[in-house]
Amino acid sequence: RWKGSVYSIELSLAMKYVTVRKGETLTLNCRVRKGKNDVEWRNPDNHLMFFRRQKTLRDPRYSLHESSSTYSVTISNVYFRDGGIYSCLHYHKHKIISREKFKVIVLGAPKIEFVEHEGKTMIKCSAEANAHPPKLSWLFENGIELEARHQRSQYKKTDKYSSTDIIHIQSHKRRTTVKCLLRHPALFNEHLIAFVTIENTCKSVYGSASETTYTEIYINTSFHAENTSENITNGKHTNISPGLTGNDVCFMHM
Repeated sequence: RWKGSVYSIELSLAMKYVTVRKGETLTLNCRVRKGKNDVEWRNPDNHLMFFRRQKTLRDPRYSLHESSSTYSVTISNVYFRDGGIYSCLHYHKHKIISREKFKVIVLGAPKIEFVEHEGKTMIKCSAEANAHPPKLSWLFENGIELEARHQRSQYKKTDKYSSTDIIHIQSHKRRTTVKCLLRHPALFNEHLIAFVTIENTCKSVYGSASETTYTEIYINTSFHAENTSENITNGKHTNISPGLTGNDVCFMHM
């Protein structure tokens, strides 16, 4: 289930899988027994983050939290380089008596851009994620979902993958919404959504009997997880002239 912006599921006693959005705060909880005097946290590079109550790395985003039964580490402003396997080890008389591992996968929200290039009007969707390339698709108001033809890149140093797709708008009705869906194995049956609403507005031009059509674009991003939905407005409101005309919507996959 979603806990804020973090989705966590325990698949085995040895490993927990945690998915977090880029820029959010990640908390990993390690259960301890027989006191916490000899507990350590290690990051995906196997660097020692904390030993006992002492911080061993200078990263200001790292912090430690303790309770009677947990020894937890928090990482703020998570980025793709933070993805990987974290280990919590509990020692007793110089022997490891318990070990917990967390596989952290960082996902970036899908991003939509509305561009004009060489006289063509296009919608571009891009996304980034750890572990696997994000899978993108387009969802239109008539219910048709079109699988994207991705352009993919991999950045080995940060285990980051990126996917991009572009569609060409040939004509559209007065108001239409196009959604870009992001799927990833770490989300299981859930997905992230970005959408753009395009609206044609007819305005009279002074000194002319004709009307000029302007296209207004509203770009929004939402994050959908089962029954939970969060909407974030990117604050982009653009007027493009001259606009496209037509009563129907027609998209060309680039």
